[in-house]
Amino acid sequence: MHTQEERIGLLLTLIGDITRFGLPAPDHPLTATHPIVSNTVLHYLAHNRLSWKPDVRSVSEHEVTFIDGSVEQIDLIVLATGYDIEIPFLADGLVTYRNGRPRTHLSTFFPDLENFYSVGIMHTNDNGYQNFDEFAQLIVADIRATLYGQNAEAVDRLKHDYHPDMVGDLPLVATRRNENQWNAAEMRRVLQEIETEFDIPIPRWFDQDFYRGQLRGLETTESSETNLSSPARS
Repeated sequence: MHTQEERIGLLLTLIGDITRFGLPAPDHPLTATHPIVSNTVLHYLAHNRLSWKPDVRSVSEHEVTFIDGSVEQIDLIVLATGYDIEIPFLADGLVTYRNGRPRTHLSTFFPDLENFYSVGIMHTNDNGYQNFDEFAQLIVADIRATLYGQNAEAVDRLKHDYHPDMVGDLPLVATRRNENQWNAAEMRRVLQEIETEFDIPIPRWFDQDFYRGQLRGLETTESSETNLSSPARS
């Protein structure tokens, strides 16, 4: 698996200097805010079908004035930030929010709401889908602890006493969308601690045997529970 530094180096090599597309040079370190995920933005910028503009100063009936003093005739403004996360199917008050994000513990557990979980609410400067798989193991561990008492004391400590720093020295941009942004380096450290200190297995990249082993462990646990609860036969 490539290190984060190697992946950043590859990204810089592939994309190059973004100012050649008419974009401003970043005023913050790479990974200090969540990136735009698109494979078409640079294409349309390069073909003059999309242009960059700075922040908006004012809006009139048909014109938009930007902070650099430029004015454009605009027909339509689309508000499509998509930064806030809501869980509208839950009753009001069950989940608390901060800066448009549900407040969670380890992006998995909800304070004062047992047996309800989330996956993927956090953002990281890393491979998101792999991260979702890794933190889903905390859900598995909690369900096993609830149903079978397996590793229950360690899982309880994880949920109530373990509060790691998920940002570290990453100089995040002070913006609303970074409320749930994590530093991949700190996240990797935390995942290792979860595995070693709380005995919760975490899958490695391309580990094809991980889930096979987990299923065998679950079958063994269920078999033991069945034997313990079966009535004695004469």
